[in-house]
Amino acid sequence: MPGYPAWLSLTAIRDSQGQLSNDLAILNDFSERKKNGEHARHLASHDVLTDLPNRLLQQACQRARLARCGPCLARGRESVDGAMPAQ
Repeated sequence: MPGYPAWLSLTAIRDSQGQLSNDLAILNDFSERKKNGEHARHLASHDVLTDLPNRLLQQACQRARLARCGPCLARGRESVDGAMPAQ
């Protein structure tokens, strides 16, 4: 297999009697399409001028942090890194 993302399409070629005579394999490189998709996802979550994360990405990160650290934040006795707060 190639060292790049590819789509393999196989087709059986039959003669006039319907017997298999050949196989046709077409290998399509879609690394450029994949790269364009990754670039579009980056543009959707970052400011075009500054390349800083936009509000949607920040909200997604915040939701992920809350999902990870929700129990410790709910107890109110531990900080996010697990250390006890100073008294």
